[in-house]
Amino acid sequence: MKIDKKTLGFGIFFFLLAGTITAWNLNKYYNRNKNSDKPPVVPDKSVKGDSFPLERGSTGENVKALQKSLISMGANFNATGYLGSQTEAFLKNLGYDLPLEDFDYANLVHSK
Repeated sequence: MKIDKKTLGFGIFFFLLAGTITAWNLNKYYNRNKNSDKPPVVPDKSVKGDSFPLERGSTGENVKALQKSLISMGANFNATGYLGSQTEAFLKNLGYDLPLEDFDYANLVHSK
């Protein structure tokens, strides 16, 4: 089987691109909680209705604290304690997907 130089070049380019993207995503994942010298915020898991992971429809004080933190980052909604479409959309703009795990929550609330 004969492969021309152009095809080989494209193959090498896409192989390197995939490796770079994978390395960037792993770096983003492993370094997401290393951006501050403040002590980590521990979510209050004792409040009824506040369980992790947070997902659309979650309610409670942890959701309200998250929303207040997002508002301080520029979100344009009220802190209702209900995780709805506006909260989800703002989280996606920040690069977070639902369900939101407790370490992501701590990073967001802590980063104010």
